[in-house]
Amino acid sequence: IYKAVMATRGSDLNDQEVDPQVVEDAFGGGLNQSLEWVNVTFEISGVSRGVTHELVRTRQASYAQQSMRHTDMGIPDMRMPEGIAAAPIDAQIVWMDSVDAARSAYRELVDMDLEFQDARTVLPIATETYIICNYPLKVFMDTFAYRACSMFYPEIVELFREMRTVLLMVCPWLEPFVKISCEKTAPQTRLLPAGQGIPAGALVNI
Repeated sequence: IYKAVMATRGSDLNDQEVDPQVVEDAFGGGLNQSLEWVNVTFEISGVSRGVTHELVRTRQASYAQQSMRHTDMGIPDMRMPEGIAAAPIDAQIVWMDSVDAARSAYRELVDMDLEFQDARTVLPIATETYIICNYPLKVFMDTFAYRACSMFYPEIVELFREMRTVLLMVCPWLEPFVKISCEKTAPQTRLLPAGQGIPAGALVNI
């Protein structure tokens, strides 16, 4: 990121020093197209195809996903939505009966030597899948800012928050920059010393 920002001035190929302020300015708005040259890649398993249908709408990213067209899915795992898991048992039974029927139909069609691409059509959107997602860093940050908000579908919210967790394990210095929108716009607070009628340790918006 530092090299990309400094490219407009020219840079010594052997210069390995980095000015952290220049990098921070890029995240704050500066010459932030440099953030499009840094990529982050996530390997994801066990999410529903409902989630991956939403993931791939971010068109500035690249994806490689498990193909149900060319793969025998066996007895596919399904991901029960949070809302149904929290619903009365009667609702859960309806969901599970539907899933069992879809699995049975899929196996029967495959055993009849039908193409996987035809048999897959009976499987629900809850079918678990595998996907690799590659994002330019800026695209991931922008996507995280709204997809990780609790207003969205719980499974995709949980996924993006987990993506942030593993990203920060590798790049902890990104922590101040990978935030949901309301965290970015919320007023910051700091502790003030006692004085001028303000109690010590008072939290004040800045």
